Amino acid sequence: MAELKFFKDLSLPGTPAADSVYFIINGNYAETYVTDSAGNTKMVGNTAMINAIGGGGASQEVQQAANITARDGLSLTANTLVYVTDASADATVTSGGALYFWDNTGSTFIKVAEFESMDIVASWANLTGKPSSTPASIDQAVTDSHTHANKTVLDGITNVGSGAIITAAERTNVASNTANNHTHANKADLDLLSVVGGVLQYNGNAVKNWNSLAW
Repeated sequence: MAELKFFKDLSLPGTPAADSVYFIINGNYAETYVTDSAGNTKMVGNTAMINAIGGGGASQEVQQAANITARDGLSLTANTLVYVTDASADATVTSGGALYFWDNTGSTFIKVAEFESMDIVASWANLTGKPSSTPASIDQAVTDSHTHANKTVLDGITNVGSGAIITAAERTNVASNTANNHTHANKADLDLLSVVGGVLQYNGNAVKNWNSLAW
């Protein structure tokens, strides 16, 4: 039977000795290796060590804490999930519990879920950045929305103040007539003139023909 040799070191040598046992210090753990007659290393371990090194493995249980203070008081040595029953001391949690992941490398808790969001009801009142209009007014605006094929024509129609709706061309005529408006000092006399049967009338009487004579 071959003689068995034991070594304690900080790391495995580049060429391990045959038929040997190596104890390698790795932080808080001691790794054990056994070599065969050819110097090939075989790892030695147990379930507890494997779970601890692997961050809990499939069998790792979720830790529970009553509140944030109790969570922070846990002695955790590996990546771990911690459920906090009352996480309201967390500024990002309004009420209820929350689930945290303990990052053992960074020595920090990371929130992965909060239970108040499970029963959240989205409503118009709770929305941020929403328009100032009410849902009813927005619905009414959608109902009232429509288009016109003759939109250009409609855009040219307006109310000039008299209550009559006229087109742009008609407005131009109104402006022209207004500009040409004038009065006469002898309006009363002019109003007595008329034409009946092609004959000029003044106050209802025919105006006699005048013939010019050579002098």
